[in-house]
Amino acid sequence: MRFDHPFQHGPESIAQLEAQLQTPDLKPNQVLALATELVGHGHKDAEQALDAMKATFTSPAALAYGEELKNVWTTIRKYYRQEDMDLALQQKLYQRNGHILAKCAGNERVLIVIFTTMYNNFWMSNAALIHMLGSIAGHILILKDSTRCNYFRGVEGFADGFPQIAAGILSAARQLGADKIYVSGFSSGGYAAMLTSLLLPSCSGYLGFSHMVDKSANSHLPQSIHQSEDLKASFDQTWCRDLKDLLKDADWRIPRTLVYGGISEADTAHARHLDGLNTIRTVCVPAAEHNTVLKLLASDEIYHAFKSLVQAA
Repeated sequence: MRFDHPFQHGPESIAQLEAQLQTPDLKPNQVLALATELVGHGHKDAEQALDAMKATFTSPAALAYGEELKNVWTTIRKYYRQEDMDLALQQKLYQRNGHILAKCAGNERVLIVIFTTMYNNFWMSNAALIHMLGSIAGHILILKDSTRCNYFRGVEGFADGFPQIAAGILSAARQLGADKIYVSGFSSGGYAAMLTSLLLPSCSGYLGFSHMVDKSANSHLPQSIHQSEDLKASFDQTWCRDLKDLLKDADWRIPRTLVYGGISEADTAHARHLDGLNTIRTVCVPAAEHNTVLKLLASDEIYHAFKSLVQAA
């Protein structure tokens, strides 16, 4: 059930990356990973790592990726500067499980609920995401499950099981006076996000990125490599469903979008599974693999996608 990975965000992540930046003679793959991670954290020294990457690689593909990362970094830094972050709040945002409810400068009637990935991020850090969306919503609820369970066993300190997540969101919205609830999920957090949005009677819109839509027992679509058959069997099978069945009966007036990378065979298969439905729009990013968030950050389209979602309802 536990999931550990060098790229998983945690309280020690920033210090570890800063120490690695001072390490001489990094291998090429370490240079690339360091640049990518520093960019995702919105770190001021990412530019130093990007310069090292440019000096290390000569292939056109690697250099093009470096330029893309620089554009991503520029976008993130427009909204968020990691060095200006309150350290106590930063530590809270980097905790691996639980939830964070942030008060923001946007419309107080709007609550955006984010289902983060098992890497404890939305590719970009949770802190960067909150700052990016802060002008759109009055409140942002970050849900975190950094295990292999992907929310099937709830959210630590917020919901004891999967169905309790929707109840917790509704309770929070009522206390905040927010009557417009928008839900979003990426990658391993996406299936639970979409299912929860369909269980919320007052959900105003959904925006998903690169995630599965069919986890039913007889699904012929690609499934998660991070969940063993024994682990999947331990979940309440009520929630292991083909979401196409729910979407068929969903309210077509509620805006829903699933973004997927055209290079990812698995993500394409899940998205195309929804072909023919008028209750959800699927958007292909042709040049993207699984990480559509990175690709769209490079052109600052993530912010505008969320803004359009809120304005569409």
